[in-house]
Amino acid sequence: MAGFAQKSFESYGFQSQLIRGTEGQYIYYIRILPNQQLDKSTLIIDFQASKVLNTAKSFIHVLINDMPAMSSSFQTDSINKIVVPIRKNSKATSDFLKITVKSQLIIGNDVCQDDNNAGLWLNILPSSTVYWAKNKQYGPSTVNLSNTLFSKKAIVYPNNISAAELQTVALTYAKLLRSTTEHIDLYPISQMPQALDNFIAIGLAHKLKPKFGSKLNITPKRGEGILYLNKETDTAKAGSLRQILFVTAADVAGMSKATDALLTPGILGSSFQDVLKVDKAGYKELEKKNRLKLSDLEDNNNLMMGTGSLSHDYRFKTSVFSTLPAALNCQFEIRFSGIGQHDRGYFNVYLNDILLTSRQLNESGTLQVSATANRYQIKKFNILRTEFVFYPVNGVCQGNFRRFIGQVDASKSYLEVADNLEEKQVSFYSYPDVFQQETAILVAKNMLSHAVKAICELTYQLNDHPSNEIVYRPVIDFSNNAAKYKGHNIVLISDRQDQLLQSFQEMPLQYKTDFTIYGEQPGHAIYKLSSPEASAISQIFRDQYYPIVLSVTALPNEAATGLLENSILDLNEQLNLLSGNTLINSKNSHLVFNLERNSNNIVYQGDGNGRWQTFWLKYKLILLAGVLFLIFLAYLYVRSKVSKSQKIVTQ
Repeated sequence: MAGFAQKSFESYGFQSQLIRGTEGQYIYYIRILPNQQLDKSTLIIDFQASKVLNTAKSFIHVLINDMPAMSSSFQTDSINKIVVPIRKNSKATSDFLKITVKSQLIIGNDVCQDDNNAGLWLNILPSSTVYWAKNKQYGPSTVNLSNTLFSKKAIVYPNNISAAELQTVALTYAKLLRSTTEHIDLYPISQMPQALDNFIAIGLAHKLKPKFGSKLNITPKRGEGILYLNKETDTAKAGSLRQILFVTAADVAGMSKATDALLTPGILGSSFQDVLKVDKAGYKELEKKNRLKLSDLEDNNNLMMGTGSLSHDYRFKTSVFSTLPAALNCQFEIRFSGIGQHDRGYFNVYLNDILLTSRQLNESGTLQVSATANRYQIKKFNILRTEFVFYPVNGVCQGNFRRFIGQVDASKSYLEVADNLEEKQVSFYSYPDVFQQETAILVAKNMLSHAVKAICELTYQLNDHPSNEIVYRPVIDFSNNAAKYKGHNIVLISDRQDQLLQSFQEMPLQYKTDFTIYGEQPGHAIYKLSSPEASAISQIFRDQYYPIVLSVTALPNEAATGLLENSILDLNEQLNLLSGNTLINSKNSHLVFNLERNSNNIVYQGDGNGRWQTFWLKYKLILLAGVLFLIFLAYLYVRSKVSKSQKIVTQ
């Protein structure tokens, strides 16, 4: 397939999409980069279809930017492919490609009999691909600040990076990942590849000048942020453009303003020049609330039409609320076609496939519906399903009836925390929720060079928000400044000898020396740390000065960079379902434990009681049985003596 670049739906962040019913559709929005053009590009749609469909009467339709592009029948093979040539039309925009996939499905010969058949489905696969044509007009005149950011695949930063520069690097990294960029490389200036030609350079101007010289031909004033795009034609590669987006300033105050301009929606997108000077910062910190409108999850009111079961799913995480919910109140305002006296209609609400409520529809055409979800129905990652169920009394095709219409008013429907979850012992279940407000990321100076990628990934995870915008900007500082953040939650990345670590009185696992963790069975060792240089340890706990602490430690060696990054990656959608508080990970594996301070399950090597404690754990039942047996023998001995004494007295 021709095309200078190909990108799968999966690489854009799209998963499999199932379309049900006789008619259905799904819409994709894909960003167009400056070096890509619509005209002469090609779209390949991969999909699976139900094997019971009548292929002579079933069709798939594809619209490009709301204009018909392809209609096709198909076979019920394992995977179908349709090729859609893309041509530019009058409705095309410069920023996004809009792809609408519609299905028209039938099983028998009469659609009236198939309307509620479970076999009516078509699954669009994430292997679907866009083969982009190269923009022939691509050159210095077509690229500016408004369209350059999302083509960047690498970030370069100073060797002696400061906390303020690291914050900008981490937030920029998070923004690119949240915008479906697949992978971002991070390089200190000294390790930047010579062939790198399209990247972001972040740092104070006096640190960047020695490397980039005349490419950074602008000098910022004190307190002023600068976004500057340097671009030039690459003579070594025909049709290529070398680009460097500088995010720079003369001081920390200016760097904060430059970061604000880069992250705030609308500022960069409306800057059609190569230089943007920022004198004022307008960042307002996110205030999480305990009420979530459905319109925050999807900025549209989904209109459902047809008969039978008409459902729509809303996905949300507990991290959208300001506190962990133990109970949720669900309020819905719905509108629908007023139904006849003998028609059957219901509105159902499900949370994670559990029915919360079912209300019968009436002739009014509008209802307010309430439901409650308890602690055991709420998960970290939730699917809320709203469903209209409608069956006309005389059938689908009888009389004047054509189709039922139902809609949930997303702007007036919401979920609200009714009760807060209080964990007796804080666990990874609280991550990232508790660190999305008033949190400081602290890093030990001797671990800074190893921790850059981990901090970037952590910042990305803390911006786990439905809007995909970078709405939370945690403070990043060095661990020796920890006293400034008392009363705040902290994430500490350090080695195991850091002075701040020694002050934590409630940390479950201490770093005195190597250790062994035992299970509930006597003498059964679950884990033994005998090679500390090949592992990283993460712990979450409470502290008297910092409400909640997440500590991530490794030894400052060559393996530390990968270990720290893996530790943060392991704090992901699978791990934080668990109630553990200690994570030990190596290069290819991780283990999760729920440990208590001063637990008998932890034995430290070199402790005076270490061997005796191990011996006791292994043989305590035998020893206790032996002691009881000796007590029993002593009892028999004493009893025999007493009996002899009684006989003598009697005689």
